[in-house]
Amino acid sequence: MLGETPTGGFAHWRVDYQVASEELFEIWARSTGTGLPDRAPGDPLPRMMLDGTLLARFDSSGKATEVRIWWHSTARKP
Repeated sequence: MLGETPTGGFAHWRVDYQVASEELFEIWARSTGTGLPDRAPGDPLPRMMLDGTLLARFDSSGKATEVRIWWHSTARKP
């Protein structure tokens, strides 16, 4: 947790995962507005690393009223 208030907080997060299919990798690239990393035919799918922050605010019942996520991704060879 980077910071907190009585009604929310701001946190840093990271995730590292193996891309499972060509189709999902292409969907990810289109959704982020980035191109696909250079790969030769037959190269294994890369591992993805996401690094980000999250801001969340909650009402008095604990229900989220605002969630904002910022993230940066990089691909690396497996």
